[in-house]
Amino acid sequence: MDRDQARIQPHGQETTVRGRIRARDRLVARWRALKLDRAIADGAAPTTDAALALRAQALVGRRTRRDLSHTLERILRQSAVPASLGPRMVARRDRVYDAKDDLALLARRLGSATQVDARGVARVRVLLSDASGPLYWRRNKEDLRTRVRDAIEALEPGSSRDRREGRWHESTDARLFGESVDG
Repeated sequence: MDRDQARIQPHGQETTVRGRIRARDRLVARWRALKLDRAIADGAAPTTDAALALRAQALVGRRTRRDLSHTLERILRQSAVPASLGPRMVARRDRVYDAKDDLALLARRLGSATQVDARGVARVRVLLSDASGPLYWRRNKEDLRTRVRDAIEALEPGSSRDRREGRWHESTDARLFGESVDG
């Protein structure tokens, strides 16, 4: 692979985006990271655009995953102690408590060395950065646990493709969330 190509693993298999990767594409991938994260989280194919491809590559990187895992662990720790005043956004302690097992699983999954889908990592970034989302804003009616579980499922390579093709089974959901499967 030369410097003018981006090789990524957005959906569990290596993909090369052909065409010239310009300095402008690299700047866009950095400056518009959250916008690109939202697009990837919503299902945009990273192989369609150089900036998306570069962003997806960064998302599945070890450093980004480690940082997100540490952020989730910090949120879990802070939810167990009384809130203090300060400039930092504070997560909704009641919601974190209700979703603590799923948040811990998400942190472990991001911190592991196993392959992940960029869409799932993007969903985690959006969840952690959205001040009006269920993690931070009390008036948001979305269920935090559902959003966390969606992110965990999206981390699985091929999960979006499998779901579209009807191959996502309850046993997979149960395996991810440690629940027993009847039957």
